[in-house]
This record gives sequence, structure tokens and C-alpha cells, in this order.
Amino acid sequence: MKKNWSTIIFLSGIIFCSCQKGNNSPPSNTPVDVYVAGYEANNANNNVAKYWKNGAPYVLSDGLYPAVATSVYISGNDVYISGYESNAAGNNVAGYWENGTKVILGDGTINTTAWSIVVSNNDVYVAGASYDSSVGISKAIYWKNGTPFYLDSASNYGGAYRIAVSGTDVYVAGNDDYGNAVYWKNGNIMILQGNALVRSMVISGNDVYITGIVLPPTGVRAKVKARIWINGSVPTYLSDNANATYGEGIAISGNDIYVAGFSVDGTGNHPVYWKNDSINYLPSNGTGPGAIGLGAAGAISAFGNDIYIAGEDGSATNKIAAYWKNGKLVDLTDGSHNAESLAIFISKQ
Repeated sequence: MKKNWSTIIFLSGIIFCSCQKGNNSPPSNTPVDVYVAGYEANNANNNVAKYWKNGAPYVLSDGLYPAVATSVYISGNDVYISGYESNAAGNNVAGYWENGTKVILGDGTINTTAWSIVVSNNDVYVAGASYDSSVGISKAIYWKNGTPFYLDSASNYGGAYRIAVSGTDVYVAGNDDYGNAVYWKNGNIMILQGNALVRSMVISGNDVYITGIVLPPTGVRAKVKARIWINGSVPTYLSDNANATYGEGIAISGNDIYVAGFSVDGTGNHPVYWKNDSINYLPSNGTGPGAIGLGAAGAISAFGNDIYIAGEDGSATNKIAAYWKNGKLVDLTDGSHNAESLAIFISKQ
């Protein structure tokens, strides 16, 4: 029996975004700017879309309705951030901000969300999903310069969560009509695995790397497990003990594969990353390097020998937007309001 993937897509929570591949090993002392995108709740408990540059916050939405920044991409001196904001009717409206100016993609009559953004040859590509709750139809979609392209037929299950452009090829990763984890190359579908969710994708050379999670069969008491697919191959299972694991972001540096995510046990969620299937725990506030912290890791970016990971520090009552550089925690908010960082991009100064 099919699962109600439209519910998973729009209601289960926020997806982390990471689609920046590693650079050609610049020195670790190369000056960089660290861009992080996410949200922080205001006093009315509405999420306000934000991004941080080197720790300094920039507000994108006015806070009247909930909004989330989901992905960030830097092209020259321009900052592009995808996201969505609710309207007066209660529908999410997909869009993106270019240097703080909002570009609306959805028409507001149904739910639309934007999860990933890239810029190539001055063209802006955004991946997302549309969901019409009145008829229960969800579709995978991407926009090129505001023009929508639908990747699947009307269904309960479709959604596009990552987009990448390599040369003239457009890659989109997500889920198809039947709840399969898939990716599309120039509109042609490659099925990865059934009963699975795609979380992140990166292109390195001619290779397509995707991470996500595989769900247990209906009625089977088993734990969710993180996976990697390389060029559509049989999935690689990421190591952990008996805990449930979630693969949320992926990056390539040289011959190494990095995946960020979290493990879940009886005490809560714990931020982790894997390097070539070797698991590493990340600290939260008040714990030392390598300690088992609370929170979640998501987006990941490799820059030379440095690894940057965005996520949440779960050490306070409210989630704290944060990132880690080489395992060292940097909190972006003070914990007075709920906040998360969902995407990260490293740009050479």
C-alpha cells in the first residue's frame, strides 16, 4: 500500500539543503565567506526567513506570515536564496530572494515550496513541489527563470528537493509518483529505490551522488536508515549502531564522500557526519569536540581541507541555528527563539 507522501513532503518537517561540491583543494587558510540560510521565530512565533554571512544576520521576510529560507547559492557578488512564505489563505508560496529582493514563483492558490537553488550562465534554477490539498495532488517541479517544468504526472507523491546544473545538463533529485527515490537528468527519470526519501545531491565530474533515507516496510518495526546512491547503484548503508539514522546533506572532497545527518536514540537526536562510512559525532553547546551532542546536522560543504556543516544546536529549550567548521560549533542565534540553519555555502573572498 502506498504511503501518503504528500503529507510527508509538506508536514513532516524541514529538509536540509547542501549541493555545493568541494573546490580543487584551496589552502585551508584561504579567506572565505560563510553563508547560512534558515529561519528564526519572532515574538509572534512566526518563522522569519533569514540568512547569515559570517555570523551576521540578514532578515528576508517581514514576519507577518511564517517563512523559511531553504537554500543559498552565491554567483559573483549576488546572493540567491530559495524558500517559501505562507499567505493570508494559509498556503505556502514558493519563491527566492536575489540580493534581498523577493521573486515569487507560486501563485498562492495551492501550496508550493522551493527547496534548492542554483545559478548557471545567468539562469536561475529552483527545485520544489506543489501540493493541492483539495484533491490530494502533489507534483515535482522546477523553475527556470520563473518558468515551471513539471517532472511527474498528477499524483500523491511527487516532489523535487535538489537541483544541480553541469554543463548543459539539469539534474533534479526527489520523489516520483509512486514514492520512489529518484533523480531526473534533463527530464529523464532514474529510479533509485522504493519506499525511500531523497534529501541531497551533488554532481562531481560525471558522477551523481545522492543521500537520503530508506523507510521500513509498512507494518515492520524497523528503524529508518541513511543511504547513499552513486550513479543509481545499489545503495550504500551508512554505519551506526542500533540507532535510526538520517542522511541529510552530501559533499565530495577529492576521493572522500561526506554525509551530514543525525542519529536518534532514546535520549534524542544527535548531530553526526560520515566520512566514507565512518561516523563522527558533533558537539552541541556545553560539550567538547567529538562529544555526543543534541541537535541535527544537515547541509554540508567541503572547501579545500575544511568541512562546514549547517544544522541545529539542540542544547537549549529552543533549537539554535548553528554550523560546525571541522567539528567546532558556531552558534548563530541565542536560543531565545526557535531557529534552524538549513543550508550552507562557502565562497572564496
